[in-house]
Amino acid sequence: MRLREILIERPVTSTWIVDLTFQQQPGQDKEIGKYNRVGTVVMKLNNGRSYVFDDMPWSVYRNWRRSKSKGRYWHRIIKGNYQSDKKI
Repeated sequence: MRLREILIERPVTSTWIVDLTFQQQPGQDKEIGKYNRVGTVVMKLNNGRSYVFDDMPWSVYRNWRRSKSKGRYWHRIIKGNYQSDKKI
């Protein structure tokens, strides 16, 4: 069986969040549709810390990237709803 990964990384405009990266979980085929994908999101902050969020839907990631304020979106939508592991 061949596993493939999709990694989406684009620059972020934010004073607090430096980078947001989405990595699709292995084994998800194109048939499930782009907006039904689930993956791991890595959030890198301007202080050098990184946080990993598992099982985040693509639509939540996409809305986070599109939001005017990435920090406000994190506080209102992500924090408390998605568990994170801190990476140093």
